[in-house]
Amino acid sequence: ITFFEHAYGVVRKGGPVAFWKAKDGKRYYNVLLAARQIKGIKQWYADEREFTIDGTGLAQEDEFKSKGSSRLRVSFHDGRPGQVAPPLLTANFAQVTAAHNFDGLAHAVAVAENCRSDDFSSVFPTSREPVIAPVIEGYLCYDPRDPAQNATDPNSWKFTSNAALIIADWIVSKDGLGKRVNWAKVAIEADESDKIILDRNGNPVKKWQLGGSYSSADERENIRAQMGVACDAFFYEDADGFVGFNVGRWIEPDVEIVDDDIITATFTEGQAGTDVKNAFSVEYTEPIVAYRENASAPYV
Repeated sequence: ITFFEHAYGVVRKGGPVAFWKAKDGKRYYNVLLAARQIKGIKQWYADEREFTIDGTGLAQEDEFKSKGSSRLRVSFHDGRPGQVAPPLLTANFAQVTAAHNFDGLAHAVAVAENCRSDDFSSVFPTSREPVIAPVIEGYLCYDPRDPAQNATDPNSWKFTSNAALIIADWIVSKDGLGKRVNWAKVAIEADESDKIILDRNGNPVKKWQLGGSYSSADERENIRAQMGVACDAFFYEDADGFVGFNVGRWIEPDVEIVDDDIITATFTEGQAGTDVKNAFSVEYTEPIVAYRENASAPYV
């Protein structure tokens, strides 16, 4: 028994193993990627090795082959309601039936096949079946700006990395805050998140995008704080009980405090402390190194 895991945007992750059994020199195992429907696999990884597959799910790179045959096969199931049980399991294990469809769970089934001893160390460098942890495109979210979508019909939702849409989905989700949002205001924040800015190399990018995963065991406040930091968001609750937020930007104030508004004020001098900060670095996810988290060079 384990807690559900959730994924938004583009993120690399594995997950709990829900089935693990050997048969005829092959190891069959099933990795649960997310506890809801996701868009799909962006890139496959076995341990730290990137690979591609053919139409039958066989890994195509030579490092996975022995005597010319691939020893790794995978299949992907996106977690849509009513999805079929994985054929790789039902065809090989009588105890896995059509009822075992992992309804509502996105998962990947892998089959690692034994090979001759001369090739074993190259096909399976860890001396066992590889860990399947692909780069995925996560949960589908409702976008109030799209007339083709319906807030009450998840089948009409689409994948997104838009920070505002992801935060709104998390707020209303039973696996998130389980609260309400004003979708008209969410649309405003989504437009702000989609604004095009230039990165340091002059390439156009969307201003605020999110990608990451969390567990149902995580504290909700910690998740909210992480999402907020990632897009400089400010959260609030309005008079109607809706949870609102603003993604990072300058908003012209509509209230001005003048001298006549101030009755009294106290000024104190802050303490620098013993550890004066003179540099900082930013943690970020780097796609070209298998989506690992890295720290930037210090900015002085």
